[in-house]
Amino acid sequence: MSQLCKYQDGKTTVLANLPNSVRGLDFSQSLSGVLISDADQILYASMSGGEAREWFPKGSVKNPNAICVVGQQIYIEDPEELILVGDLSTKTVRPLLGRRSQQILHTIRRNGKSEIDRCGGLCQWGLQGVLLADSERNRVLTIGRDSLVSSFIGNGKVGLSISSVPQSCLVNRPCGIVCDNSKIYLSDTGNQIIRILTLSGAPIAVVGLPKAAVSTDPKSFRLQQPGDIALLNGSLFIADNRRLVRYDLKYQTFEVVDQRAERIQAITAGADSIFFIEASNV
Repeated sequence: MSQLCKYQDGKTTVLANLPNSVRGLDFSQSLSGVLISDADQILYASMSGGEAREWFPKGSVKNPNAICVVGQQIYIEDPEELILVGDLSTKTVRPLLGRRSQQILHTIRRNGKSEIDRCGGLCQWGLQGVLLADSERNRVLTIGRDSLVSSFIGNGKVGLSISSVPQSCLVNRPCGIVCDNSKIYLSDTGNQIIRILTLSGAPIAVVGLPKAAVSTDPKSFRLQQPGDIALLNGSLFIADNRRLVRYDLKYQTFEVVDQRAERIQAITAGADSIFFIEASNV
């Protein structure tokens, strides 16, 4: 079984056992708990622990991966339908983009096939829409409030480069992505770094020692496999393979705050704690 864990004040506790098929999660303030994508359904788990239970009924989603809660809505990345939108109150799901949607499919489909492969992460992008890290195609896309999909960061080729033109830079399997009021934080997994950018995609900084780079600075820190990320109280928390890593945004320092037996698959921030899924090795 996988496990839902909570990290708070230097201590990790297990809240619930989960099916091995779970993938992503996000915190819902209105529900006072986390929503978890699993096989053909969305589960709910309370912050106080206990067995996770069905929230959206089985079959309402086909193969959900990354999820992003925005108020009473949840955006769901599903390879079968690309992007779905669910209502947390009515527990209904509708396609935002995909085969059943009539909205600008030409921007994301070619020769009848999806132009979005399995994504690494979704996050709210201010009032403008949602950001989607398209890991397989080495880019980040925007999905506007009008449902228009646009290329945002990366040109689709694997590499490591910094550019003032976001669409021209090279990234390597971007995964976790999160925003605050002024910045975007992106885990560039294949390059073993975290990119910090403006909300318009302009580069601000790169943190972590890039793959293959050599440094004699004792303060340098190499991430192993940065995946999902979350912001909490001035720190960026990083799911780094089996490690939970905290990066202090003010003092620009890294700290491994927890070492798990298995890979940390996904993380999200609650009001005062971090929730994460520790994947099963079975």
